Amino acid sequence: MDIEMKGYQITMKKILSTTLAVLILTGAFAISVPAIEYSTRLPFNDTENDSWYAEYVKYMYSEDLMFGTGQGRFEPQSGMTRAELATLLSRMMKADTSGYAENAKRFSDINGTEWYADYVGWAAEEEILIGYPDGTVRPNDNILRQEIATVICRFADKFGIVLMSNTQGMDFKDAHRISSYAVPFVNRLVMSGIIVGYDNGEFRPQKSVTRAETSKIIMILNELIKTAKAGEIPDLSYDRETSEDYKVWGALHLYWGGVELYSNMTTELDTSASLPMLGFEDIYCATREGQQAYYRPNTNNAKAPWYIGVNYLAMDVNTLEYPVFSMVFKGDVPTDMELYIKNDRFNKSFTVSVTDLGDGMKQITADTAELLGSESMRINEDFTGYIYIYPFGDDEKTDNFSVQYVGFFKNEADALSFDPMSVSDYMNTYIPKYSLDWREYTSSVKNKYEDSMNERIKEIKSSESIDPASITGTCYYISSINGDDANDGLSPETPWASMTNLYRVASGGTVILNNVKEGDGVFFERGSVFNSSEKGCVFNYGETDSPEYNLTAVPGVTYSAYGEGEKPLFTRAIKTGSGTGTWEKTEYKNIWMIDVSSSGDGYKDIGNIVLKRGDTEGWGIKVIPANPLNPYDEGALTVFCDMVTNGFGDVFSSGGTTFENVGCLNNNLEYFSDFTRGKLYMYYDGGNPADAFDEIILCGYESPIGISKNEIDTPTVIDNLCIKYGGSHGIRGGYRFTVQNCEIGWIGGALQETTGSTTRYGNAIENWGGCDGFSVVNCYSYQIYDTHFTTQSATPDSMKNVEIAGNVLTYSNSPFEIFGGSEYVNIHVHDNYMAYSGYHFGHQRVRKNASFISGVKWNSENCVFEDNVMLYSSIIAYWESAFASDRFEDGFMMKNNVFALNTELDYFYYGYENTGVKQSSMYGYMFPYTERFLQYLVNFGIEKGSTFYYYDKVLLEEENERVYRFTFEN
Repeated sequence: MDIEMKGYQITMKKILSTTLAVLILTGAFAISVPAIEYSTRLPFNDTENDSWYAEYVKYMYSEDLMFGTGQGRFEPQSGMTRAELATLLSRMMKADTSGYAENAKRFSDINGTEWYADYVGWAAEEEILIGYPDGTVRPNDNILRQEIATVICRFADKFGIVLMSNTQGMDFKDAHRISSYAVPFVNRLVMSGIIVGYDNGEFRPQKSVTRAETSKIIMILNELIKTAKAGEIPDLSYDRETSEDYKVWGALHLYWGGVELYSNMTTELDTSASLPMLGFEDIYCATREGQQAYYRPNTNNAKAPWYIGVNYLAMDVNTLEYPVFSMVFKGDVPTDMELYIKNDRFNKSFTVSVTDLGDGMKQITADTAELLGSESMRINEDFTGYIYIYPFGDDEKTDNFSVQYVGFFKNEADALSFDPMSVSDYMNTYIPKYSLDWREYTSSVKNKYEDSMNERIKEIKSSESIDPASITGTCYYISSINGDDANDGLSPETPWASMTNLYRVASGGTVILNNVKEGDGVFFERGSVFNSSEKGCVFNYGETDSPEYNLTAVPGVTYSAYGEGEKPLFTRAIKTGSGTGTWEKTEYKNIWMIDVSSSGDGYKDIGNIVLKRGDTEGWGIKVIPANPLNPYDEGALTVFCDMVTNGFGDVFSSGGTTFENVGCLNNNLEYFSDFTRGKLYMYYDGGNPADAFDEIILCGYESPIGISKNEIDTPTVIDNLCIKYGGSHGIRGGYRFTVQNCEIGWIGGALQETTGSTTRYGNAIENWGGCDGFSVVNCYSYQIYDTHFTTQSATPDSMKNVEIAGNVLTYSNSPFEIFGGSEYVNIHVHDNYMAYSGYHFGHQRVRKNASFISGVKWNSENCVFEDNVMLYSSIIAYWESAFASDRFEDGFMMKNNVFALNTELDYFYYGYENTGVKQSSMYGYMFPYTERFLQYLVNFGIEKGSTFYYYDKVLLEEENERVYRFTFEN
């Protein structure tokens, strides 16, 4: 059978036979299908991971077929309704069901306004769901086993899926109970291995099918469809992987996905040539000098000289065996061309001759081994360089230039004698090594991931604290609500009020260990607030003049919560209160001032301002003078921050103005922190800010929690605490510690120390100076100026045994970063939700590089980034990251991740030209988030098994290109 399915995405030519029959019986269904890797975590709290149906439920979720019933539930044992099955089948076919509700009104029990009306209408139109003789379709009735067999067979017949018939009848004890209309349909599904009986020999035709059982049926059917589809790939007459005669890279690859020619020319496809030509319609931009190429494909980079080239990731060719580079093209060019061969060790230029082949065709060949001489052996087996060809002078360009093929050959004779037409259909026979899972980001899929992310946030917020009974040492209890420092602090009934009794202060103000020791536990009562700004604390790596309100964690000690209610809060918030009198009007129009010198963070920078009005949270826009220590220098400009928004609907360009006085502030909620005088100024044209907002919080200079460097075997543990409103880092520590079940928000924005630097900082959690055992698990982090979690060092330290797992990370510059260090070993980043990178407060970096992961370099061993869900990044998915691939083990192994980005606005990768091959010193290439580039990347074994969702319209209110997009410099 060969049925073309108009309007759908597949054509079936495959007979599904008894070879797909049962291998293992589980309940009432069984199947033999390939092992499947899933690209996201299972978000349902009523589905056990060790249940017989867990893999099928996870499959349905990862394939966007079943999203659950809400509140984090899948309800696997509930019945599957007829309307739900219609919905499921339409999703499997990726059918456009819009407008079918009118068709559903043919049934007397549907009025067309129900959520399922379009799906049922589609199923009825396709004659999959017929309805009953009384004119009803009974959409909310559970579908029976004999009914699902009937519907699945109609579905298969409609879309060309051939199921085997069982002519010998069925050997079920209760076969006589199967309705006559359903007998042939049950026969076919049983014969095809899609449905079987129970262990006692019964079929139970009148039993309702559960959602778990339906998941297994649909998984079987969907995998059979995929198998049939895969069987349609044509055979090649030329095997690009095994041919020993020649390898043509470009002829087989350029037309779809593989090798990319890139250029800064704008040219057109020449259709008049006698041979098919490849035009520069999707080509990347760069320049001879290696300037950063911030332009998209189809864009003319006006920097001469013009060139074309091939990069070494794209080539995947052994130039020791195939050293002769050849290009056949058409165009008006000089007799000689300039050719560059370049890698991270050398940059050589040569003059090569152009051979006229007649009929407008021309060719150049270049023996790279001969040109480079002894240096050619410094090029490794997979060519770690790139070739530029400059056919024109500095001021020349052409719109009449196209390339037939680019290839590498064993010798010049092979290059000159090669006939591309000897390769069957050479421009269209490229078969990707790995399939690309490229899907439309529909509203239902969007809701699926956002709902599951929100459910995860609820789980984290309601997580249980560590049981004091698990602590091997002494447990101490502290409560700002019910505590008294005169208590013994040894029980929830006799807590201390502060942390004073945990430490003693030696001369000079150094805090040293007193009561707490390795193995002890410190528990804070839920609902407590510990605000170091109010008590004059100045945190400094375990040294403080007031330790009772600033938590300095001791190595090997566990810190957690007890009691009921909200997680205990650690903060440096300066709340300005409500009513007039707090903010003072200044001589400048709409400029308000507050004195913060007595806040405990006096003469320190205020990191950020959070303003609350009802359910809306906004944020201040920081204005930074060029010299913060002497801000009123004549003619000094403020640091340019590009387009910004304050969260209350105001959009404006901030910075880049003359700063002679605070009157330069002229946009709502712009502010200037004059830490040299202990004053903070803010522009607001709606009167006294304290009257306009329910709450205004100034985020103090330092970190609410510090962790002393821990190099003992027992990790320091921070569990179930809330850390908010700090201008520096939320938690700052070193080497070996675990943070789990914590909430961290509104962190960062303060200047790097109080020097003349204009660099701001602020990570939710920063590990500094190398590590061996750094983990962040099940935390919710949001509104972070820089990175959620970072491990970094300015010296050649090792980053070892890092786990970032199960977190929800939103509104930051980037969720995860590795910066500096000499080597990365055993790093596992998995099962995280990462969303809205580069939005809101996390957008205010002067030089924005919003991404899901950044800074990852080479020297990596066993580093894996997998099963993460990444939604919406305002600039790029990965920033200067090194990826492992099929050819190179160095870098992070990326697999089974989920992405959702905008094809019109977003990029996927920025960094070195190598993109996962070998390190280069040349920055500057922006790779777009397109199907073509992603297929090209996947071909190299990067992002194995990952799912890429795309949308091409503004989906989020935050996606205003002028606000949250990087302004690329020419």
